[in-house]
Amino acid sequence: MARYPQVGEAFGPYEVTGVIGQGGMGVVFAARQRGLDRTVALKVLAPHLARQEDYRGRFIREAGALARLDSPHVIHVYDHGEIEGCLYLATQYVAGGDLGRLLGSHGALPARAALTIAAQVAEALEDAHRVGIVHRDVKPSNILLRAGGSEPFSYLCDFGIAQEERAELTATGAVAGTVAYLAPERCRGEDATPATDVYALGCVLVAALTGHAPYRGSDVEVGVQHLQAPVPQLPGSDQGTAALNQVLRRALAKDPADRHGSAAALRDDLRHALDATTHRDANLSVPARPLPGRPGAPGPHTGPHTGPHTGPHTGPHTGPHTGPHTGPQTGPRTGSGTGFGHGLPPGGGQQPGGRARALPWVAAALVGVVLVAATVVGALVMGRDDPTDESSGDSSSEPTEPTEPAGSASDPTSDPTAAPTTEETSDDPLGGSTATGTTFPAAATAPPATGEVVTTDALTYRAPEGWEPYDHRSASITSAMVATVPTRGFSHNINTVEEAVPRSTTLNQVGIGMMTSLQQLGAEDIEAHGIYALDGVDAVYQSATLLAAGDVPYRVHQFVALKDGMAHTLTFSQSVDTPEDEAAAEIGSILATFGWL
Repeated sequence: MARYPQVGEAFGPYEVTGVIGQGGMGVVFAARQRGLDRTVALKVLAPHLARQEDYRGRFIREAGALARLDSPHVIHVYDHGEIEGCLYLATQYVAGGDLGRLLGSHGALPARAALTIAAQVAEALEDAHRVGIVHRDVKPSNILLRAGGSEPFSYLCDFGIAQEERAELTATGAVAGTVAYLAPERCRGEDATPATDVYALGCVLVAALTGHAPYRGSDVEVGVQHLQAPVPQLPGSDQGTAALNQVLRRALAKDPADRHGSAAALRDDLRHALDATTHRDANLSVPARPLPGRPGAPGPHTGPHTGPHTGPHTGPHTGPHTGPHTGPQTGPRTGSGTGFGHGLPPGGGQQPGGRARALPWVAAALVGVVLVAATVVGALVMGRDDPTDESSGDSSSEPTEPTEPAGSASDPTSDPTAAPTTEETSDDPLGGSTATGTTFPAAATAPPATGEVVTTDALTYRAPEGWEPYDHRSASITSAMVATVPTRGFSHNINTVEEAVPRSTTLNQVGIGMMTSLQQLGAEDIEAHGIYALDGVDAVYQSATLLAAGDVPYRVHQFVALKDGMAHTLTFSQSVDTPEDEAAAEIGSILATFGWL
């Protein structure tokens, strides 16, 4: 059975002498190459990757291209192949550590040093782009620094050949390293291009100047800020600062068309800014900024989306109403949504205008106060990333660079903690039966619901006693149940939605889309709770406060799981006056009976 080599063992023509770093993608060893008697960084990838034919083909193709790439600032690939069932890369060994580790130990760099390193990396990217290779994961820990010398000398390493096909949320919702440097279009699931590398290098420049990536928070919050937040600008009005800010505005533009047209153009701008920086020891910094939002709201509310959207919005507006149980109120819907749309009660907030690509979603209307429910898939997951195309593909958040262990998220000081694994993992972004999230806590403690059994083509659950079906009159909603007795003046309910999604859709894109749409709907108190398992399948869980008819606030809880090419959404709506433990127990009682068919 394939396994990693151990220190002191031979691995083909290499003698393993030590461990440099490790992560879920593999282990980086220090090794001596027999015959040539030189030290190399030997990256041995996780055995399960060698069993994925698409990955093997891309690895062999791109490793060969990198081996032929002659660039002074790209780490040299000496050898690649497969030994004892494991794919490997033997690369140039650089003893000076990486930029992420340097920022973690020493903080922000002087402006001249930061610009020098960024210009060198831009040159490396230009050389790679010229031969059709997109890096996909430019970040501080993938920039190695040569020891010694009066000026920094950097190497770009760890191109997309050693990356997973997707980037995901962690189970706790913490920042995954790559997300901190992910271009807005990549957050929407679009292909990796040279422009995405330009954006990532802009983020690296901010990190080098300030000690941290441009945006901070959970990975969902960071993704939303990449889509919406203003480009960070340095304080000051001198010539050097003005030149730096011009570089940042272009490199970090939300629309790829507004960025530098090539890595070479970015390199030239960086050199111009370097010439304009007259004080060698100037240490410019961007002031720390809290996540913008409503007073008291924990989640970000960063304004309208400025990136491009395609396709008109279709489907009726289905906001809730009051009065007898006579079915939902419908009418034309205007405005736009991004990604996972949430039904908007009249008076519940305005969506910004513009183009959108969204699917219809419907509200549940009941006796007394009526509320909305349902989330469907839209623009954020309409991109496609073909893993067989060497200029596309998601990058992994796992650090496996050939340097000392160092991570790079919004905090460049984080170290990799994931142990190497030989377990089989799914290469299907839409998930499967292996969940990484934990069970919703109340589902394990609350008594299971004992009301009516609800069954759709894909799932089943029990509603609480006394709840009854609601005639939602929508093809998107596969089930809808409502309490016949209001709780604190509000009729609790649940509905489920099933929508087809592209095969490249990831939970990270789902989470970003959910939060973006909630913000545009005027939601308050948005919380990204992370990943929870629904009957063995991971689901993103978020909650927020919205307004129903009559400006009655209610709390919406949404779980979105990706399974068998579909996005499945469970939406629970409850009175905001329901005590937290009681609200959780109600959700838990339903989830305790939930199962996939």
